[in-house]
Amino acid sequence: MGSPIRVISSRILGGFLAFLLSAAFAFSQAGQGKITGLITDTSGASVPAASVKLLNPATGVALTTQTTAAGLYSFVSLIPGSYNLTVEKSGFASVVQTDILVQVDQTTPVNLTLRPGTIRQVITVQAAAPLAGTTNSTIGQLITAATIQRVPLVDRDVYKLVQLSPGITPVNGAVNNVEFNQRPGADVSGFSINGLPQGTLYYLEDGAPLTIAENNLGAMIPAIIPPLDSIQEYQIETNNVPASTQSFGTGVLSLVSKSGANKVHGDAFFYGRPNFWAANDPFVKASQLEAGKPNTPPNFHRYQWGGSIGGPIEHDKLFYFADYEGTTQRSLDTATYTVPTAAERTGNFSADSFTVYNPFDVEQTPLCAQTNGGAPCRQ
Repeated sequence: MGSPIRVISSRILGGFLAFLLSAAFAFSQAGQGKITGLITDTSGASVPAASVKLLNPATGVALTTQTTAAGLYSFVSLIPGSYNLTVEKSGFASVVQTDILVQVDQTTPVNLTLRPGTIRQVITVQAAAPLAGTTNSTIGQLITAATIQRVPLVDRDVYKLVQLSPGITPVNGAVNNVEFNQRPGADVSGFSINGLPQGTLYYLEDGAPLTIAENNLGAMIPAIIPPLDSIQEYQIETNNVPASTQSFGTGVLSLVSKSGANKVHGDAFFYGRPNFWAANDPFVKASQLEAGKPNTPPNFHRYQWGGSIGGPIEHDKLFYFADYEGTTQRSLDTATYTVPTAAERTGNFSADSFTVYNPFDVEQTPLCAQTNGGAPCRQ
């Protein structure tokens, strides 16, 4: 009796391990890109066993493969960026295609034609941006590094850029409005995707899940807000979400982090907003002028600073990237409150300049009298 139990247990354990490995593989595909293509000769026939080399010029990392019997090749799990592709085959001139752009969660097709010649002869082709994606039916938009750097974000929340994508609207029509949650970093979860319920956007960073469930609200929110300078690009997918993301939401936001390279690169920033650079609130200004006080903006200070730096630890092999962002904000809020007098606390309102009505006797209230030509409603 013991042996069958051990066999069943081993099968269950094996199936569980297979599930974990498949899940890890699926997540490894999300947040990255792919290059595929077909290699042919001038007659249109496929070229098998051709050597294909893919190089990332920024890091010097190279990958190699060979075309299949049908002339096909592919490179998967690529970090988004610019690549160079070299194809060599005996009896043909080598072909090099440069500046191939790999984007997050996208497949870049690169088909090349080999011409008769020697391997030492090199034909260089510069890649052109495709007019439209033809490898999948996913509907979404890529938020590029240029957009992240140029679009002003007061709070430096990279998630707010989803407003640039069609089909995404904030709840109640108010930009960045979050009715269901006041937790910092959850603003984007207050958006509706194609009219579907809010709080159903799924988050990934470099293919790893970044989504947590908000307590008692049945909504998904991001676990963190990554520093703005640490994000290279991201893809917002709003329809026909690919299975590689393993998403259970109505949309997916897939972030890609920046990384180091063979050259040292970085940036620094400072944002300052002291009082003397700010305009006064119109209601505060009116109240101050009415009271004979000078026009003085409320006390508010907001400062943000930080930067990023990346570079090589070992050329072409090991790299580093670091990022820091800090925020300091100080504000002073004042208000005037009226508290009950000693007489009012005992129920005596005779010294007040207004008449107190019984709110439960609706027929004797001023509102009822106004709607009845000035006479009490009770005749």
